[in-house]
Amino acid sequence: MYQEWKNYNISQAFDYTCRVNSSNEALVSGDVRLTYPELQRKVFELAHGLRTLGIGKGSRIGVIMPNSTEWACLCLALFRLGAVIIPLNLTWTGRELAQSLELTDAEVLVTIDSFRGTNYVDSLMETFPELANAGRDRVFLGQHPNLTQFVTLSREGIQYPFSHDYHALVALGGDYRAEEMLALADEVSPADECLCLPTSGTTGFPKPVTHTHSSLMSNCSNFADAIEFTASDRMLNFGATYHIAGFLLLVIPFLRGGTMHQMEWFDPESALGIIEKERITTIWGFAIHYLMMKRHVHFGAYSIKSLERTLVGSDPSYYEEIRSMGLEFHGNIYGCSEYLSNLFPYRDRFDEKHMRLSHGRPVDSVEQKIANTDTGETLGFNEIGEICVKGPGLFKDYYKMPDLTASVMDADGFFHTGDLGSMDEKGYTYYRGRLKDIVKTGGENVSAREVEMFLEGETPWVTIAQVFGVPDSTWGEAVTATVQVKTDTTVSEDELRSFCRGKLAGYKIPKRFLFVGQSDWVVTPTGKLDKTAMRERALVLLGIEETLLT
Repeated sequence: MYQEWKNYNISQAFDYTCRVNSSNEALVSGDVRLTYPELQRKVFELAHGLRTLGIGKGSRIGVIMPNSTEWACLCLALFRLGAVIIPLNLTWTGRELAQSLELTDAEVLVTIDSFRGTNYVDSLMETFPELANAGRDRVFLGQHPNLTQFVTLSREGIQYPFSHDYHALVALGGDYRAEEMLALADEVSPADECLCLPTSGTTGFPKPVTHTHSSLMSNCSNFADAIEFTASDRMLNFGATYHIAGFLLLVIPFLRGGTMHQMEWFDPESALGIIEKERITTIWGFAIHYLMMKRHVHFGAYSIKSLERTLVGSDPSYYEEIRSMGLEFHGNIYGCSEYLSNLFPYRDRFDEKHMRLSHGRPVDSVEQKIANTDTGETLGFNEIGEICVKGPGLFKDYYKMPDLTASVMDADGFFHTGDLGSMDEKGYTYYRGRLKDIVKTGGENVSAREVEMFLEGETPWVTIAQVFGVPDSTWGEAVTATVQVKTDTTVSEDELRSFCRGKLAGYKIPKRFLFVGQSDWVVTPTGKLDKTAMRERALVLLGIEETLLT
């Protein structure tokens, strides 16, 4: 293990890579191809330009950008300046953006003006009417006093009176001195904050997770080591820029001198084409990304033989189909915004049983325990409880939420993830769903994930299942499953229930099944199935009023 996180901040590690891998391509995005020295010069230009706005150590910068060259340069420039990046969800409304900007005390907002049909400038103008008469040097927003400057990236060259122009700042920074830019990195401590990430939860408004250079570097270097990423590797990155995975995928190649190939949004056939053309060796994705490629009508027209190592957010029910793509290594991940703690390492690839069934094992320096959800007592091997972790990659805190931070930490310094799972004698972890993803039915507690995994992994019909509770006057909540069956198969509700009998306790067997097709699933922008939305659909289809619960 290289252990960069113990001694370096992100910029120092990047500068080292630029020095020792100067002939390697660092970044490929569309028609743009940059070597490490070329990327470093772009970062220096932007960093120098941003300094003219007063951005420096501790500055808090909101960012609304897709996965692009400009985004990569901006992140690397802000890391160098010692600023804190606040990545904002590209799908949020103006109201949601304003809430998050206020919650995180953003001082500057850097945004693309429009992307994939959404005009962010229009949304901001509607949310902040003061912008109509504002100048670019200092903006006064009555209810958001911290937010005083805007920077806009316009690919059509549009200028906005209230905002500084991204390209103009790059041009302004063209007279940088390399020695000064390199020295800036030395002014940033590994312990300094670098990321304030509003989490991508689907059940409530996000909590801002704070990471330092050291904690983010620990996560990234551990994952780079676990997949044995080297300077000859080429990673395809379509991760969301407002998700912890987006930053993991940004940093990993730049630690090892490999190449990052960017996609601004995921399209399965485009991804297949890039993998073939660029001989991609490593990708990350949720199961849905792999399945979309595998099930694409033109999948067989592309060669993906170069793809050796995968990072997968998945579960055992999808293993065989993903493996049928020709992918020998299935690097399953377990983690969250607070800690990317577990990964199935490349060196374990010959242990197919654990590769298929587990969510990896704790990476270097991670301590993990499984705790009783009622008493907090540490459980034994193969007992299901709450997954708890600690180590150098753990987040610093929830920004300005000390009580909430304290509530998820125990006296021994372990972070309580809110996830159910177990751990075997070898340390392999088995995720079994959210602690709160419990259906309370007839006085019994049912783990929704347990039932989902049974339906997906044990029945001969179901390929995808989402289980939740719906209001029921008899049971309080009735276990309900939305399922997609395999192509060319049919099954009835009664047949599914009959199959479950004797294999699941009676109270765990879904009382209702709803059948959907592949196009009916609602997926979050980060690639996860949106159970909240699917449950809301089910309530409408079943004609159930939520008030039955109260």
